Amino acid sequence: MFASCEGVCTALMLLSAAILTLARHISRPIAQLFTIADHRPAMGRRLQSALWAAVLPSLALADVFSLSDLQWSLSSQNGSIVVPGAVPSEVHLDLMRASIITEPLLEENDFDQRWIVNDNWTYTADISPFLKSGSSNSSDKTLLVFYGIDTIANITLAGHPVAWVNNEFQQYVYDVSDLLASPVNGNTNLTLAFESAWFYGQNVTNRPDTESLLTVDFEYPGVRTWIRKTQSDFGWDWGPAFVPTGIHKPAYFITLTGSGNNTAAPSNETSALPSTSTPAPVETTATFSIPQAALSSLFSVINSNQTAGLSPPPSASPTASKTPRFWGRAVSHSSDVVPSTDFSAVSGSASTSSGSPSAISGQVSTSTAAASPVAISSSASAPSGLPSQNASGGSGTPLLISESSIDIFKRSYVDAAQSEPDQGAPWVVNISLGVHSAVSASSPSLSISIPELNFKSGPVAIGPLDALPSGSSGSIVSKPTWLRANFSIDDSLPQRWYPHNLGTPQLYNLTITLDLGFGSDDISFTTPVGFRTIRLLQTRYSDDEVKQRGITPGDQWHFEINGKAFYAVGTNIVPFDPFYARITDEKAQWVLESAVAGGQNMLRVWGGGAYQPSSTAATHYPPHSTDTYSFYSICDEIGIMTWSEFIFSDALYGLNDFLLDSVNTEVRQNVRRINKHASNVQWAGGNEIEEIAQVASLLFGQHLLDEFVTLFQNFLHDITYQETNSVPYTDCSTTHGVLTLDPLVLRFGNATLGEVYGNAERYDYDPSHAFSYSTFPVSRFVNEFGYHSMPSFYSWEEALTKPSDFSFNSDVVTSRDHHPPAGGLTWPNPNAWQGQSQMSSAVNLWLPTPGTSDSNQTFAQWCYSTQIFQAMTMESQIAFYRRGAGSAENNMGALVWQLNDIWQGVSWSSIEYSGRWKVLQYALTDMFSPVIIYPFWDPLLEKLDITITSDRLETVHGQAQWTWYDWSGNSLNSTQQSFSVPTLNNTVLYSGLSLLTILPPWKLPTDVWLLLNVTAQVDGKTVTNEQYFNPASLSISSLVDPKISITPGKVSSGETSFTVSAAGGVGPWTWLDHPAGTVGYFVDSVTGQPSNGFYLIPGQDRTLIFKFNPALSTNKSPNPADFVVRSLWNNTHL
Repeated sequence: MFASCEGVCTALMLLSAAILTLARHISRPIAQLFTIADHRPAMGRRLQSALWAAVLPSLALADVFSLSDLQWSLSSQNGSIVVPGAVPSEVHLDLMRASIITEPLLEENDFDQRWIVNDNWTYTADISPFLKSGSSNSSDKTLLVFYGIDTIANITLAGHPVAWVNNEFQQYVYDVSDLLASPVNGNTNLTLAFESAWFYGQNVTNRPDTESLLTVDFEYPGVRTWIRKTQSDFGWDWGPAFVPTGIHKPAYFITLTGSGNNTAAPSNETSALPSTSTPAPVETTATFSIPQAALSSLFSVINSNQTAGLSPPPSASPTASKTPRFWGRAVSHSSDVVPSTDFSAVSGSASTSSGSPSAISGQVSTSTAAASPVAISSSASAPSGLPSQNASGGSGTPLLISESSIDIFKRSYVDAAQSEPDQGAPWVVNISLGVHSAVSASSPSLSISIPELNFKSGPVAIGPLDALPSGSSGSIVSKPTWLRANFSIDDSLPQRWYPHNLGTPQLYNLTITLDLGFGSDDISFTTPVGFRTIRLLQTRYSDDEVKQRGITPGDQWHFEINGKAFYAVGTNIVPFDPFYARITDEKAQWVLESAVAGGQNMLRVWGGGAYQPSSTAATHYPPHSTDTYSFYSICDEIGIMTWSEFIFSDALYGLNDFLLDSVNTEVRQNVRRINKHASNVQWAGGNEIEEIAQVASLLFGQHLLDEFVTLFQNFLHDITYQETNSVPYTDCSTTHGVLTLDPLVLRFGNATLGEVYGNAERYDYDPSHAFSYSTFPVSRFVNEFGYHSMPSFYSWEEALTKPSDFSFNSDVVTSRDHHPPAGGLTWPNPNAWQGQSQMSSAVNLWLPTPGTSDSNQTFAQWCYSTQIFQAMTMESQIAFYRRGAGSAENNMGALVWQLNDIWQGVSWSSIEYSGRWKVLQYALTDMFSPVIIYPFWDPLLEKLDITITSDRLETVHGQAQWTWYDWSGNSLNSTQQSFSVPTLNNTVLYSGLSLLTILPPWKLPTDVWLLLNVTAQVDGKTVTNEQYFNPASLSISSLVDPKISITPGKVSSGETSFTVSAAGGVGPWTWLDHPAGTVGYFVDSVTGQPSNGFYLIPGQDRTLIFKFNPALSTNKSPNPADFVVRSLWNNTHL
């Protein structure tokens, strides 16, 4: 069990060497580099991390040189501004660090800093530190790797043109060996000259051959659809428009060690599994058809020290599509599509291709790594023909894995769109590695292992690996050779991955091992994976289901995980910050864990933002980070499903080969990267575009709908299924569904009256409809619904600086209400009065109108009251949709818009920019509980139904109680009742008609309110739920001063308890606020569940515990005396 003393000492020496080398060459905290995503005890995770660090060949890490270690400068086009720059970073952030500007999110900076967008910017670094540390071997290869460039830039190196880039969502790999060997006039600079995305968009749209398209403009008008960039960078109705630019993700020089003959000896190993043909995903390198003469012209200005970014020459600019418009499946684009192959008999198979990805057989392990480019090296001595050391004395790194895909699915499951997997069939682990190699290998092989399962495959031969071309035959764009293989794992070995509310999000450490056949130690890296099947059911309900279950005829639209239908509860994610480069692991993790704490099991990654990253963990070999923060790896670990989307939103997109080639590469790279994440359960083509296309075609011509079909029904659909067999695709977030799945034919308006298809969303800003069920969509699934609110007074303090700003309709406050959007560059938003009026009207109608002698308190109560109304109307809708699971519509999903904020402003969020929970976030915790009780009230009929709803996959039993109180806190009458609720259904416990029979005798609606409680046993645990019913609006109810007090008490280190008491009347929506600069949330001391915003009854004290997050808090030691409590009484009283 225990290593000898000698072995321990040796391991510690290796560990120390590896850590010291990592510290020198990787600009991330060591603690973040070896995080292994696992559900084993922390000691086991730390031990595994340490062991991985110990076995890494430390000297090999010198072959990965981070561009973060260079000294960068940032300059404006005319050179009037020259400041230090950084990688990863963005122009605004570097200008702020240099004190040229203040924090962009302060005051009116979203307007005052527009001059930054109206300039071109250049990043430059002297690469001498890299050149001094690198190899001088002529057979070595140097690759320049960018994981993200935002967005339009010309790259030059050593005076040579490298590339013109134009897609924020692609990663780029360039072979710059020859450029470094022959610098122009001794030039040792790396330069990225960025063109303003706003200028670029205008240049494109001003072309006479650019197609005129219907676009929803928010701030910067008319350009966002012509540039592959985060769409909300140009403004949205919940955020600013900074249009950032820069090298926003990590970048590296990676040196590959070559050999004299570039050939490796063949291996004697053979595959342990029979060879079978496999479907090969497709890689298409975007080709922009820029003639050499145009390229020379393009870079001639740069070579004469002009640093401004340039639009592409006319021959490369996007133009209106000249391809005939049609409903067919073919699209003109550069692609080498390999037909899919039957997996029904696969046991182990492999193939190799150059420039096209393929599927490798292998096995999996858990970690939090992204599918990142990896420089691979062996720690053993090199074979004959390979150098044993590089110039710095380290062991060589012969190859880089720039992409990897791990697709896990059932052997019988080859179409995630429609086929039902055999849940007992073996698992297929389909692996594709995109390799850039300085050496050739005639017979490499792949194998996989999962130590937790005691599983280890035999090696699978994957065919020859070619070395990168050299000399004049080499291309600057380095295309990977794709190694692919498939492995089979028996169904009984792994446990299934489930979302946290349905089971355990089980992950395993999958180790992929590549043997180049040199007779040396194997090359391997480890990554976390889970085993699950996911389906999106869109076929028609059978006649039997319609008759036996009482379902309204039409199509299904819901998910199944591991063969089980479930109810999806969750929210929609928008970008965490306007500036990608400063998003942190801590911020993303807090938001995601808050969603889980609130009972959510699904998040929709909105298609107008950016593709979310996998992980910052450097688990590839050798380790180097590929992103600034983690997302999907966290979702895998904590058990929350993600609905992902391609970046198209609220607009029509013109078709041309330039766009399609760029999107082709973008989509493939991101689908491959995210394949390995068990949490991802869907790809959607875009956000809310289907309806726009239908309307536009009626107004402006059928060709617009034809182009939509070409892009979203055919092009994106086909690419997705060429890259994944495990995740379903749908054309848009909100859709009318399909007529057929194979081939995919969208339904559009082909509907039968009275039937239900697709999914739905709801936005209704008439506050009188807030609780009117007849205005809610009767749908199979509701993927967006929301109402906007103010952030808290504390969040406004982060952005406002003048006392006069702290007012509901101050200029700065209204400038941060972008609903409805300005539709152009007019500032402040001329339409903000509408959004402000919708909030104030709702508060005036349903709550006491805030107004006190203290202007700050009045503003604080306005902020709080808009949040209360937001929570109330969302509760009403969620209860309605969840009840629909047992109704004729068979509703199986409710995703609230939206979870997080991008800044401090008016939005639909439940969590503020700082991480502070709004009232809505606590309300979602109540409404997403497995079992809820809710009072369905129809004011027109004066009908009250008290209903229990369960989303459990089994029958639930429990006890319910409802009690009438007056506003002084006197209990008037109470009812208790036992209940049982069938699977995914509801039970009505009480149904009353007329207020005369519903209310306690001789009481007016304004005098009383109803408290509803439920207790049930779910998965061996006690679940409670509490709701309230007001027969009259709280704006006219006879409230009594609750005389609330708050008493702090210490629970443990980092946690403080607070007991709140009412000595007067009932305190409706009693709310505890933590002080400025602190992040955390309150939980009930009895149930342990998040709790805030409740009705506080005299004599029934509540004790809450504050769960403090020091990582996100600027106030590290909050004073308990600074915690405050408020209720609706304070709207009109100090």
